Amino acid sequence: MYLKALEIQGFKSFPDKTVLNFGESITAIVGPNGSGKSNISDAICWVMGEQSARSLRGDKMEDVIFGGTEKRGPVGFAQVTLVLDNGEGMFPAIDSSEVMVTRRYYRSGESEYYINKQSVRLKDVNELFMDTGLGREGYSIVGQGRIDEILSARSADRREIFEEAAGISKFRHRKEESERRLQRTQENLVRINDKIGELELQVNPLREQAETARRFLLLRDEQRTLEISLWIERLEEITEGLRCPVITFGLSASCDYYATDITYGRLGCPTFTLHDRKGGKRSVSLSVPGEHNICNALAALALADFLAIDSSLADSALQGYQGTDRRFQHKGTIGGVTVIDDYAHHPTEITATLKAAANYPHRTLWCVFQPHTYTRTKAFLKEFAQALCLADRVVLADIFAARETDTLGIDSQTLQREIQALGHECHYFPSFDEIENFLLENCINGDLLITMGAGDVVKIGENLLGR
Repeated sequence: MYLKALEIQGFKSFPDKTVLNFGESITAIVGPNGSGKSNISDAICWVMGEQSARSLRGDKMEDVIFGGTEKRGPVGFAQVTLVLDNGEGMFPAIDSSEVMVTRRYYRSGESEYYINKQSVRLKDVNELFMDTGLGREGYSIVGQGRIDEILSARSADRREIFEEAAGISKFRHRKEESERRLQRTQENLVRINDKIGELELQVNPLREQAETARRFLLLRDEQRTLEISLWIERLEEITEGLRCPVITFGLSASCDYYATDITYGRLGCPTFTLHDRKGGKRSVSLSVPGEHNICNALAALALADFLAIDSSLADSALQGYQGTDRRFQHKGTIGGVTVIDDYAHHPTEITATLKAAANYPHRTLWCVFQPHTYTRTKAFLKEFAQALCLADRVVLADIFAARETDTLGIDSQTLQREIQALGHECHYFPSFDEIENFLLENCINGDLLITMGAGDVVKIGENLLGR
C-alpha cells in the first residue's frame, strides 16, 4: 500500500485547490522554514481523523482553515482528500482499487467525512485505518521529536504502537467499546431495579384500587337495573303532574300500548295483536325475531300514533324492516346448518338473542362466543355463564382484548369452567381454525349456529360458508 495523492483546499497555507501526486518510490518535500512543509503532514494527520488542534499546531480546530492575508481573504472551509492504493486489499472492507478519504470542516463547526465520496462517521474512518499503521495511534507519520517521545513514553503508550503494528488495535478498540456498553448497561440495570423497587411498592395499592373500580362497574350496572325497576314501579308517581303527554308500552295490559296473542313464524319472527290506548286492536307482523323486538315495535307504533302517522304505513314499514348488520343477521347455510351472526357481548344482550333463537327452527342451538375485554369478562363472569346456558352447546374463543393489555388473571377457560360448573356442555379452542374444524365435525343438518361477540368472531361463520 502506498500514498497515491493528496488533495488540499483551504487547509492552513493552501487556500487554492492543490493536488500532490506521489509515486511508489520515496518522495521528499524540501523548502525553507515557514514555507508550509509541515502543513502537508498536518493535512494527512487531519484527514485521517486527528481531533486535537494542539497536535496540529493550533489553538482551536478553526485554525486549520486558511485565515487570509493582506492580499487574500479567508475561506469558509478546509478540505483534504487522501488517496491510497488498495491493489493488494489492505482495506478488505472496500471493494475498490483505490481508497479516497475526505474530511471537510466549516467555520460554523460542522464536520463531514467521506470514504470514496460516500458520507460516513468519524468512527468509520478510524476503523478503516486500524491495524494498517495509519491513523491517530499509527507509526507511519513520525514527526520531529516523535522518536524521543516514543522511547520516553509510558509503557502503556508504547504498547499502543506495537498493537497497531501487530494488527490487533481494532480488536482492542472493539473490546473497550464493548466494555463501555456493558458498563452503561449495568448502570441502566441499577436504575431499572431501583424503579422496579419503587413500582413494587405501588402494586398492592393499585391492585386494590383496580378491584374497587371493577366492583364499581358491576354495581353501577346493577344499580341502573334496579333504578329502572323502581321507576317502573313508581311510574305513575314519577309522571304525575308532567306537562307533556306520557305514553306507556309493554307486554302488560296496564300499558297504553301492549301486545297479546304472540306467535312465532317459521324463522322465529313474531306476529301479535296490538292494543292501543284508544281501545283499538290490530295484527302486526315483524321480520326480526325476539321478544325484545316486540317491545321495540310497540315503542315505534306508539310514537307513530302520537305523530298521527297512518297505521297501515307504520305496520308495513315494521314488517319490511329486516334488522341491521350483526344483529341476528342470517349469514347463510352450509350442510343444512343455518349460520347466524350477532353482536351481543353483554349478558343482557346474549339472553335476548338466545331467547329469540329458541323460537327459530333448529335441532341443536350452537353458540360460538368470543368474550369482549378482560374487564367485562371478569366483572360479569357468572352472568355470562348463566346467559350462555340458554344455548344447547357452547364453544368459546379467546377473549377479544380490544384496547386492554392486562389479562387480570382471567381467560376464556375461566368462563368455560364457570359454565361447566352449572352442568352445561362447553368447549374451548385457542384458534379459529380449531373451532371451525370442531363445528364441521359435530354440527348436523337442521342445527342453528350463532357466532356471537363484538370482536372478529364473525369470521368463523364466514369461513365455514366459504368452504
